[in-house]
Amino acid sequence: MQIAVDELARNDVSLSAATICSRIDEQFYGGAQMQALTGLPREQVISRVYRIRDRHSGGNIHGRIEKPPLSRVVDRPLNFFQFHFICGFDDNDQPIRIIGWGHPELISLLKYSGTCIFIDGTFRCVPRGFQQCIVVMVHDRSSGLYVPVFYVLTTHRTMNTCRHVLHFIIQATGEQLEPAEVICDFERTLIDAVQIQFPAADIIGYLFHFKQAVRRRMKKLGIAKRATSIAMESGVLDMLTSSCNHLITGPPGDLPSEVEDSTDDEDDEVDGASSSSDGALSSNSSEAEGGEPEEKSVIV
Repeated sequence: MQIAVDELARNDVSLSAATICSRIDEQFYGGAQMQALTGLPREQVISRVYRIRDRHSGGNIHGRIEKPPLSRVVDRPLNFFQFHFICGFDDNDQPIRIIGWGHPELISLLKYSGTCIFIDGTFRCVPRGFQQCIVVMVHDRSSGLYVPVFYVLTTHRTMNTCRHVLHFIIQATGEQLEPAEVICDFERTLIDAVQIQFPAADIIGYLFHFKQAVRRRMKKLGIAKRATSIAMESGVLDMLTSSCNHLITGPPGDLPSEVEDSTDDEDDEVDGASSSSDGALSSNSSEAEGGEPEEKSVIV
């Protein structure tokens, strides 16, 4: 029975201790078993499962994701786990931890020259101990869709953290990631990191978050709810991005607080939002008079 418990605990880490206990009971005590058996009580089975898994991962809960089967693509000998980075400490004596996953076959899509990538971060759906989950998608030219490639958990939301995330993603592609366009949130730390890692790329703001920021500002100014709803409808604010290439431009350090706070994952309902290039605000100004390109700037 001990051997059976150990095999289940090591081979399928997705099974809970209670599930393993139930399977052991069914295997040894279920059916038409008539002979007397002396086995492990339920408490010992559960404690043995935890002990075996801790020994297998070196006692580190993060070590479990670095070893098969959790590190592999389901039913395939491919590594879904890509990197685990820890460095220094912040002002609160907390280590900076970055963990990234990505499907190897999808990572190859990032290696094409002149790709368009989309970077989005969420702060709500993250495990305990982490502050952000960054998802990196790439535009698949064959299907015309944005395909999620990387999922990265971070314990901090600083510019250096975003820069490290992009650095390890670049390394995972064999330093072949050279996007022509990067669509991302109106977040200063992320925009600064993108400009450092991809200086030649056009940075495009996400229309959905722009409309969120406008809606929040209209509510703050006391504008009627009906007028706010009309402004959020498809084809109203959107016409500003479809009829011209850019709005008011300014250096990254001049981002208004309303725009920076537009990534807080509020439950605001914004109609007509799109993550395509037609529904984005370009951060790369058009060519100036005389054919010389102007300096890149973030749309606010």
